[in-house]
Amino acid sequence: MSSIKDFEMAQRIHVATVQLQAEILTLRNAAVLATERAEKAEAEVADYKAKWYDSNKAVHAAWNRAEKAEAERDALRQDAARYRWLRDGAECDVIFGDPEYEDRYAHVESLLALDDLDAAIDAALKEGKP
Repeated sequence: MSSIKDFEMAQRIHVATVQLQAEILTLRNAAVLATERAEKAEAEVADYKAKWYDSNKAVHAAWNRAEKAEAERDALRQDAARYRWLRDGAECDVIFGDPEYEDRYAHVESLLALDDLDAAIDAALKEGKP
């Protein structure tokens, strides 16, 4: 009888062993798949980080260009305001009231009196005159 019990016990152990081996194989396969997914996820994260870094660089570059453009715009507005001030003849005695400048800027004073100062300046710029 003992041999029957031993045989039954051996069969149960064998079945349990086969089941455990199948479970181990399933777990190994799951571990391989999990590792592959983790590696893929890490690659995607690295890709997203690179894209974020590139877009961040692009944003900073655009911000710097915008700041430079704003500074240039402000400088051009100031130049335009100065030009309009001169063109409109406002306070021209600031320049021409001083005897030191009267002779030096006499030709400018007569030019300022012209209604077509814009055209005269444009023509001088086309000819390359300062």
